[in-house]
Amino acid sequence: MSLNKEYANQMAWYDRGWALYHPVKSSAIRIGDFGYFNEKGYWNRMGNIKDAASVARFNLKAFDVSLLNEAPPDHTLEWGPLHAKHTNGQRINAGGQALGTSTGIPVGASFQVEYTSTTDFGAVLACLAPIRREAYYFSDPFKSWAQANIAALASSPIRNDLEQHGFFIVTQTHATKKYTLTAWNERNRSACIGFSVDVQGDAKLNAGSRWFEGRSVNGWEAGEGQGTLEDLRVVFASGVFCRFKKNFWSSEVQMQTSTRGEVKSKPNSTQKQDPTKPTSLKDADEDEQVLIRFESQWEGKLPERPPWEKENEDC
Repeated sequence: MSLNKEYANQMAWYDRGWALYHPVKSSAIRIGDFGYFNEKGYWNRMGNIKDAASVARFNLKAFDVSLLNEAPPDHTLEWGPLHAKHTNGQRINAGGQALGTSTGIPVGASFQVEYTSTTDFGAVLACLAPIRREAYYFSDPFKSWAQANIAALASSPIRNDLEQHGFFIVTQTHATKKYTLTAWNERNRSACIGFSVDVQGDAKLNAGSRWFEGRSVNGWEAGEGQGTLEDLRVVFASGVFCRFKKNFWSSEVQMQTSTRGEVKSKPNSTQKQDPTKPTSLKDADEDEQVLIRFESQWEGKLPERPPWEKENEDC
């Protein structure tokens, strides 16, 4: 598995969505956007469901915007440093000792935390508060829109990209003014961060916090915006992810749900495929049945819904 996908899977235990290995400027990925993440983890935006011109550009049917139900934006969130599920953090040099030069932490840091992987993958993400969350309630309108556009997507000029990477509709984002992250795929490797405030465990990195990147086997990726709504950095994105699938024995659209990458139900694989049938979108004739399989591990956890608006949470 590529490093960017492993990073997203390992950070999924925070239930904040799909962790972006390459965070995106908030003006370039918004709720309602549709597109895909390529093999390197970079976002490729196609358009927005409320933008009629971008929808028409790919010959897609219009989205019924009356079905959109936007959650109130939350710009008060604060997080402590986040780490992969099998990565442990240990505070060191906390007793007033000089910070070791081997960690790469400058003398301006009050203390440092060393994060070590106990499996073959480790990762750390630090985000400056406040963190802004935007989201739409409900996933069914987006799934229905994707289903209604199967034929157009399967015949679009970028159908090969969609077949390889899937089709993603963004329904929630978490964005910060400043971030730093690192990930590695080796056991017992570590990364160090120095802090200038008393941040430990699940404490939060507030607006007055400072951190310093130290040693990391893969180096650090960092970014900082101006703090305006148009110039934040999106570190988690959630939504409806559609994987195209050829099925020659059923005219029914398959919907496959999973949690944090663990598939709960699998398509029937006991039937043999007809060798005369195409095996990819590009090989399919216009009258061939092209189906969409929904994989909900990309959806993440939406904000709490009002009691009168709640619906089945299984999809």
